[in-house]
Amino acid sequence: MVREPQLDNSAPWKERFRVPVITSTQIARLAPTRGLVTSNRSGIYQPYSWDVPTGELRQLTDRFEGLLYRVISPDGRHVYCFADTKGNEIGHFIRIPFEGGEAEEVTPDMPPYPTFGLGLSGQGNLLAFTTAVANEYQVYAVDIGPSDALSPPRLICRRKNLILPPCLSYDGRIAVVAASRGSKLLFGLLALDTGSGEQLAELWEERESRITAIRFAPLAGDFRVACSTNDSELERPLIWNPSSGERVD
Repeated sequence: MVREPQLDNSAPWKERFRVPVITSTQIARLAPTRGLVTSNRSGIYQPYSWDVPTGELRQLTDRFEGLLYRVISPDGRHVYCFADTKGNEIGHFIRIPFEGGEAEEVTPDMPPYPTFGLGLSGQGNLLAFTTAVANEYQVYAVDIGPSDALSPPRLICRRKNLILPPCLSYDGRIAVVAASRGSKLLFGLLALDTGSGEQLAELWEERESRITAIRFAPLAGDFRVACSTNDSELERPLIWNPSSGERVD
C-alpha cells in the first residue's frame, strides 16, 4: 500500500539534507593545534577556525553567499580568504584573525580582481597569487613582516597565456608557476625570483603534455619541488630543483 509522503519540516528525508557537513580541513604547518574547516552548519558554507585539541569550531564569516576559498597561515594566526561581491568571483583577498574579529584587506589599493588562488610560503613570510586583468595573467607577491605587517603587492610575472596559482619555496625566495603555451591547456613550469621577478629556470616536456607543481620541500634552502607530469599519458611524479636544474622522475 502506497503511503502519503511526509512533507512537514521534521520529515526524515528533509532532515537528511539539513545535516551539517564539513567539506575540508587544514592544519597550520607550524602550529598543529590550530586548524581550519569549511562547514555549512549555519546553513551556508563558511570558514571556521578549529581548535584541534578540543574540537571547538568558531565561525569566521557570515556572508550571505557563503565563502569557500580559504587557507590558514603556517603559524595559525590568520585565515586568508577571497571575498568577492555576491558570488561574482571578483573581489579582494582578506585575512581574518584565527580568534575571529575584523577582516583586513591584503591588497587594499588594487581594484577588484578575479583570481585562481593564493600560495603561502612554508615559513609564512610571503604570499603570492595569480589574477587576470587587461587581457593578460599576472602574479603578485606580498611580503609578510615579523609583526604580520603586509607590504604593497609587487608584480613578479605577466603573460598573455594562462598562469596557474604559485607554489612557494619554504623561505619564499622562489615561486614556481605552471604556465600554458598557446591556447591549449598544456603547461610547463616557470621558476621566479619573488624579490625581483627574474625568471630563474623553466621546465617543459618535449611532447604535448602538462607539468604541475605540487609543493616545495619544507626546509629553508631546499628548493626541490614535488611535481607531476602526464608525459607518459599517465600522471606520474617527479622532483625538480629549479636552482640546479636537476630533475628526478
